[in-house]
Amino acid sequence: MKLLSKLSVARLAGNCALSVCALAAGLILIPLNGKAALPANRDTTFQTLNMDGLPNASIVLPDGKILIGGTFQTIDGSTQRALARLNSDGTVDTSFNPPIAAPGAFGKPIVSALVRQPDGKFIAAGPGSLVTSGAVARTNIIRFNEDGTVDPTFNAGAVNHYSGLTLQADGKVVVVAVSGTFKPIRLNADGSPDASFNYTTGIYSGLLGLQVQAQSDGHILLLAGDNNPNSGGLAHLLWLKADGSKDDTFKFPFLPNQIEDESRFAVAPDGSVLVADFDSNNARQAQKLAPDGTRDLTYTYATQPNNQGLYPIPAAFLPDGGSVLVRNPTAGDRRVSFFFLTPAGKLTG
Repeated sequence: MKLLSKLSVARLAGNCALSVCALAAGLILIPLNGKAALPANRDTTFQTLNMDGLPNASIVLPDGKILIGGTFQTIDGSTQRALARLNSDGTVDTSFNPPIAAPGAFGKPIVSALVRQPDGKFIAAGPGSLVTSGAVARTNIIRFNEDGTVDPTFNAGAVNHYSGLTLQADGKVVVVAVSGTFKPIRLNADGSPDASFNYTTGIYSGLLGLQVQAQSDGHILLLAGDNNPNSGGLAHLLWLKADGSKDDTFKFPFLPNQIEDESRFAVAPDGSVLVADFDSNNARQAQKLAPDGTRDLTYTYATQPNNQGLYPIPAAFLPDGGSVLVRNPTAGDRRVSFFFLTPAGKLTG
């Protein structure tokens, strides 16, 4: 199966990908090029939508509806700036109208990341062009009520989102911010900066934060890299304590040059982590780690033929413990493919 482009959304009877999320009952969402033939195993009960931009993030809601955010400004020709809610059949939920402002001085509004709180409210994050209009003006990192109205009790001020968005059990939010010199910062539940969080990483201080994920024990996983493929694109997976300092008990089993900054990680419900690295022959592969970083030797990812030069990006864990692994394109091959692994790391087909 191919993740071809960004111009429409269809649902398949299979396992998963829309930036990427696993739906119930073995169904997945997949962005497709508007000119591509729809797959034979498409779920015909799910409306195929035409979008003018890329869906970057999605959340499946308890009632089966799907919240999506991205670079799109219209869906099926109707204005739907960067944020939309789909009914379970794929149609746009027209009762959901978040007050996202029209493109301004910083360009069109973009939602890069989404996270949902236990109370049903959700936070959307994006660059400086993500601005709300109306009585409650917010920018960059915005909390919405379930109905799409802006929550006035959350104000992140001028914090400019760069990457990542994760919610801790205590309601605090960790993001990588431009205003934090591309380092992780933590916001209190009301959006104000948390002064007790101090990201201090010594020799890693020059790295850019690329991905963050809060863990149930209070730790925070941080993928940090130089974000410069021309100089090798090296990255490190760090384990941060609740105060932001580096926890050196994390048994990271890789040398610094075994991870590239094109990679990402995915965290399973049991706390285990799937991350891409290199094997002894310099082939790109995936490894599974225990929550403390110990390598799972029972996980045997089989490197696919022709994946030299491709970066495997762990995307999501499925309910059965399997995972979806997305591969980035090389400079000469703009296609993006995705495939499924068993819980032991074997290809499913």
